[in-house]
Amino acid sequence: MNVQLKNSEEETRFIDGSEYRGTWNTLGMEGIGKFVLPHNAIFEGEFRDGTFHGHGSMYWPQRQRMDGIWLQGECKDKQYVFNDGLVFRSDDWEYCKFPDRRYQTCIKYGLRPAGATLRRNDRNEYVIPPMCYDAGIGIFNPSKCYITSYKDSNKVYTLNRKVRCAIKNLLNLLNIQRYLKYQMRN
Repeated sequence: MNVQLKNSEEETRFIDGSEYRGTWNTLGMEGIGKFVLPHNAIFEGEFRDGTFHGHGSMYWPQRQRMDGIWLQGECKDKQYVFNDGLVFRSDDWEYCKFPDRRYQTCIKYGLRPAGATLRRNDRNEYVIPPMCYDAGIGIFNPSKCYITSYKDSNKVYTLNRKVRCAIKNLLNLLNIQRYLKYQMRN
């Protein structure tokens, strides 16, 4: 029995805060639509039986994107696009691999002259104090277990207890490895 279900265009807000704008039939989201998740990630594409199904793209608030082919809610074939335009495909990843270790910025805009080489992809250079680390979102101070903003050292990101414990355990492991290497040399 082949029953045709009529599609209609609707906008709906769900109890968890997610929203859907697109076509529906009596069984649910069906056809083309835009689904906004509670954390503001957005899926735009094809739906069937209330799930992502067909071609679609997932967008995140930090401007990353994943394009893919979805089957019953599961992404089967995908490529991830970083916010700087770098494309990642798990079967074809050549970025920053030997012998070419250039950052995406260098690939996109060309290499800089000697003495002006990039140490980070985003072109910004920051002074990292001794015994501190570049955390990608700021400067991590292991003795105080917090991250300060690159631009404003008064702006502090406090890490939750679980993250602090994980970092301390990792640093302890690294210190043990350094100690063992030192012992083996002497």
